[in-house]
Amino acid sequence: MPHVTFSYVHPTPCTSVCIGGMFNQWEPEKMTPTEAGWTLSVELEEGLHPYKYHVDGEWVHDPTMPSYTDTEGPINNYVRVLPDSPPLDLTPVPLPPLDDTLPYGYEEDGVLTHRVKRHGFQFSGDRDYQTLNEGYVMPYIQRRMAEMYQVVPLCFPGDTMSTLRPAYVSEGLMGHRGRVLVLIPGSGLVEAGIWGRALCCNDSLQTGSMLPYLAQAEREGYKVVVMNPNRRHRYDLDHTLAVWRHLVLGSAASEIYVVAHSYGGIAVAHILSETVKEREGDAPAESGMCVNPRLTAVALTDSVHGGSRYLHGAALEWLGEVAVQYRTSPNPVDTLECALGDSMEGCEVRSAGVMDHASTNEAAREAIFNRFRQKW
Repeated sequence: MPHVTFSYVHPTPCTSVCIGGMFNQWEPEKMTPTEAGWTLSVELEEGLHPYKYHVDGEWVHDPTMPSYTDTEGPINNYVRVLPDSPPLDLTPVPLPPLDDTLPYGYEEDGVLTHRVKRHGFQFSGDRDYQTLNEGYVMPYIQRRMAEMYQVVPLCFPGDTMSTLRPAYVSEGLMGHRGRVLVLIPGSGLVEAGIWGRALCCNDSLQTGSMLPYLAQAEREGYKVVVMNPNRRHRYDLDHTLAVWRHLVLGSAASEIYVVAHSYGGIAVAHILSETVKEREGDAPAESGMCVNPRLTAVALTDSVHGGSRYLHGAALEWLGEVAVQYRTSPNPVDTLECALGDSMEGCEVRSAGVMDHASTNEAAREAIFNRFRQKW
């Protein structure tokens, strides 16, 4: 079995620190004082293990490590031990080709501009619009993701379509033990990196692409997973579930944060439902532990998940605990629109501060990251 080393630094001087958890029937076990704090190595089986520190006769939790509130009120820490398994075979995928011969290109400010006439984008028919998006807009954004933020396309076992529409993943994701941000687009003719195609053409990359989220994630220490579920004629929930299982849960991340737009909320509901089925009974009932305590917070941007067949029972309860919906509204951004107890959407609802569906992502971004920071 794997050995897990626990380390604890108490904020004030103390004479004795022990650790107790479900792995030792909550019987305090003495830790060793070192220059770096108090430590103890414990052999643990695969799974989720609640624990707490016993400092000079008083139970305390470590606020710097993942935690949850049990059914009786106290806050406990937890550690997740992953199974011993061979490394996931992640295969790099070439970046899509970029057609610089098309009449429009992006300026430094992210505005699409005619290369010769220097005016903004002007619609000239569906065929030209499709060609521009597939040949230039999407490849340009995905290349910026890789070049600026080291978020690169990867395929992996379990995602049969990933060589055509790969997920985009931060380099070093699998060994990263900090926060991970998962971005899930809505449905339609969009690929990884894009919230709204029309905004990318008519307004700017600031409002229509995921690049501002990647920039903020980099500043705040997140690794990133960008799902890519849109196929030609359907939204592939098998892709979102495979990415979740293999890349997100397969990583060493201690905390997982999700932003899902529009139909991406259905993907979240599906993931929660499937995870509940897989994990039901995994944690002892008396522990009060949620099905996956690493899932720290979910932000839904004008999601269409309400009434989804995937949301019932534990999955619906779990959504209410971790999610906030930011929907179109003329009210100032982050204004409370509907409390959890009154919501028909299974979670608290707040204003995104705009009335345009695709614009909710950028309009609510600061509010979303502020809410995420409150969970740290």
